[in-house]
Amino acid sequence: MEAITQNLRTDYLSMTLCQVRRMMQSDDDIGIGVDLVEMKRFRSISDDSSFFARVYTERELEYCRAFSNPVPHLAATFAGKEAVLKAIGIREGTPIKEIEILRDREGAPYVEYNLPTHRIIVSLSHTENYAAAVALAIPAGRSLGDEYIRKLLNGMASELAATHGDEDE
Repeated sequence: MEAITQNLRTDYLSMTLCQVRRMMQSDDDIGIGVDLVEMKRFRSISDDSSFFARVYTERELEYCRAFSNPVPHLAATFAGKEAVLKAIGIREGTPIKEIEILRDREGAPYVEYNLPTHRIIVSLSHTENYAAAVALAIPAGRSLGDEYIRKLLNGMASELAATHGDEDE
């Protein structure tokens, strides 16, 4: 039964990616980025590590450390930053700290990054073992039905994390 569930999740994720690709076919300037990270990587980093200062802004750290267990939030934020880099097509050399993943009053993630040519929509999710993120970079002034896109990305991030969520530990 577990294998069937795994296959259904993978099929759902593939179908959702196909929907996004169809919407993007009319415009090569739209980018999509996906990232998946293991929680255990973040559980092993000590609080005094320079990693946090290199990767996270003060506002991100403040948000994540406000939780009794900051690890899922740190991992999801990191995955979000990586997904944004992939969506905007920036390679090595761009300081990841320049991409800031914040939350609005309802807790929905949003991106602050100085990229006037695009707006970025991001979705984050996590399970006990994995954090996942999906980001979409849309040319400024172009509308794709943001509410629909956000729901689609939320489903993709949740399924990506869930697809791998029960494999270890």
